[in-house]
Amino acid sequence: MKKFIKITALILCILMLASCAKKAPTEAPAPEADEKENVEVEGNVQTGFKNNLTGLYDLKTEEQAKLRPVAMAVNNQDGTRCCQVGLKNADIVYETYVEGGITRTLAIYKDITKAETIGSIRSARYDFVDISCAHDALYVHAGVDPTYCAPYLKQLGLDDINMLENRFYGYGYRPDNGHIAEHTYYTSGEKVSKMLSEQGRRTTVKEAYANDWQKFATEKKALGDTATEINVTFSSLYKDYFQYDAQKGAYTKIRHTENQKHSPNYPDEVLDFENVVVLFTTLGDMGDGYRVNVGLQGGNGYYFSNGTYKQIKWQKGSTYDSFKYTNTDGSELEYNPGKTWVCLVSESMKGQFSYK
Repeated sequence: MKKFIKITALILCILMLASCAKKAPTEAPAPEADEKENVEVEGNVQTGFKNNLTGLYDLKTEEQAKLRPVAMAVNNQDGTRCCQVGLKNADIVYETYVEGGITRTLAIYKDITKAETIGSIRSARYDFVDISCAHDALYVHAGVDPTYCAPYLKQLGLDDINMLENRFYGYGYRPDNGHIAEHTYYTSGEKVSKMLSEQGRRTTVKEAYANDWQKFATEKKALGDTATEINVTFSSLYKDYFQYDAQKGAYTKIRHTENQKHSPNYPDEVLDFENVVVLFTTLGDMGDGYRVNVGLQGGNGYYFSNGTYKQIKWQKGSTYDSFKYTNTDGSELEYNPGKTWVCLVSESMKGQFSYK
């Protein structure tokens, strides 16, 4: 009888152990720190972490996804664009006025290490400070407008970097590119990354800016009517032409004059951007009759993507507010994943803006 009880007890223990082994855990195990997300985009699985500036899952690590963007002031002056490099690697490029009808670009990089040569780097301007702050980006420039921008930076207590200060100068270089000194300062993503590390600058984006820059669609969509060519006029000398390439699924920025073709030392970059945004705004005078105050409150505009377009409304507001794009009725705009070129253009140039 005792033998029977022992055998029965043994069988029960075995059954209980088997039952425990099959029981599902109450919680899924925490993912490894470098585990990647798999997201289906247009029928293809992209593996990686999401870039909140492009909506693309093309970042290799979670650490990259949390990086603070870097904003670089890149020269765009007529006659010197033949030596302009580094914009092809930017996630967002803003182009707008500085003075005398001249435009300048502000290139925003989620991961600055992806950029190779960048330049020529130019001085800081008042409105570009607010554009940088819209992304919590670290503003990197070579020089600063002393009349309006320098006091503004001091007022904000911004942790920008003026690469012409002695403590930063070694992170850039001046090659002979055939132009005067102010058009010759260059750097690289590797050098900038090293500078941020060695100078102890914050490199993690603030939580308030960690979400998607716009509401990204899960797959690329048509916006409305066809628009494969875009002509944007800033002034008599500054014009942008974009042509849609269906195979690339992007708009290529076309150089508009012979003197903008790159010299052999600076190979011509192909500037492909999935999204082109034209924002009309007001221009004011900073007070000296020369430098321009670009209105960043809001207005009307156009959004081009996937060879199509739609009219939109936009707003920003104060220094640290982000850009917000909506449909004309005020509803949320679905934004196609990809890189973006933004043109902030004077309302007075609306009549010279066209697309087809």
